[in-house]
Amino acid sequence: MRLAKFLSFFVAALFLLAPSAIAKTATDTTARYPFYLAEKDDVKIYALGAMHLGKRDAKLTGAIIDALGRSSKLILEINDSDLVDSSDMIEKYLCPDSCLREQLSAQTYKKMAQDYPELSFFIGRFPAWLAATLLSSKDYMREGYDPKYGAEFLLQRARGKTPIIGLETSEEQFNAMASISLKAQVKTLEDYINMSATKRAEIINDLYKTYMLGDADALFEWYMTYDAKTQSSAEYEEFNKALIFDRNKRMTERLLTHIDSKKPIFVAIGALHLGGDKGVLELLRKKGYKITRL
Repeated sequence: MRLAKFLSFFVAALFLLAPSAIAKTATDTTARYPFYLAEKDDVKIYALGAMHLGKRDAKLTGAIIDALGRSSKLILEINDSDLVDSSDMIEKYLCPDSCLREQLSAQTYKKMAQDYPELSFFIGRFPAWLAATLLSSKDYMREGYDPKYGAEFLLQRARGKTPIIGLETSEEQFNAMASISLKAQVKTLEDYINMSATKRAEIINDLYKTYMLGDADALFEWYMTYDAKTQSSAEYEEFNKALIFDRNKRMTERLLTHIDSKKPIFVAIGALHLGGDKGVLELLRKKGYKITRL
């Protein structure tokens, strides 16, 4: 089996990485997605914050399905066809030899092999950023999350004939991760590996609980404050700039090229991209849109 084909299952791995530290647990158990309406003149944009992997009993709400049915197009981070095609493209990012063993400390590499024995036979050729994505995805699946129940996949099943548009290409997303300095890549990966499996599971499930409160700003605050000391480090600032803030600007500008004054449009992007003072919702506010939480 070709390595790239094996990886195709993981290409949908979320950018909602919580690479280190202790999460703040959500106490409100009301389940709702972060779902918003942005309005300006005759333009309506439904905006859904997505997690790219979801619980296997996940279902879209009636309000989301109704809004999708009224919309002229479904806009995702990347088009599903591009997601499938990207499995072969991954090969160009792999190291010819075992670069990961050289990048990580011997102790950290040994712990990674112990915690993820089913991945150890090939992960050595991964650059640190791709290894972080794969390991995080594996942990989500161990906790019962599945790409087939992520918000984007559920929307695609429900969309009927609504056309799908991608805001980015998978190559752009991969290049954003690859652009992070090696120091920042290794720092975030080592922090993640050196947590206990119990702590990684706790963070994953606390993130999901916070996500299902349906408040994009609260989710972003959770992400940025669960360990303020770590998040303020130069490595994590670089990580967040490349993977969240710079992409927020790009996705907002591209989103606005697809507005339709006759029918609403529906956009679903990673939930961390919506909230905060640099999030897509705030960028839309600055362009004159009224934002309403649905």
